Amino acid sequence: MKIKIDKNGNLWLERKGKMKIQECKNVILTRNSREEDYPTQSIFTEYTYRPCGDWCIHFKEPKIHRGYYSNSEKEPLPNDGVTIETCAGDLHSKFEDFTDER
Repeated sequence: MKIKIDKNGNLWLERKGKMKIQECKNVILTRNSREEDYPTQSIFTEYTYRPCGDWCIHFKEPKIHRGYYSNSEKEPLPNDGVTIETCAGDLHSKFEDFTDER
């Protein structure tokens, strides 16, 4: 799995060959739209998600593993790599598939 932390500390993962920003599953930002913004609709609430990233207390610094590392079931994996712990679970990557732009 390719993992990237961009210059703003946001987490990106490769999905179907494209890097996609990951949204936080715990933080939802809301904004009530004003009627003058949308005159044909009644007032409604828009929901947006904050990107997963290093601003969060649950987002740990990447750990480098030499020789082996463990997955979420604590089974040894025979690879060198990088692990990032998040509230959604541990993410694992080979060295060559990990980028930290901070």
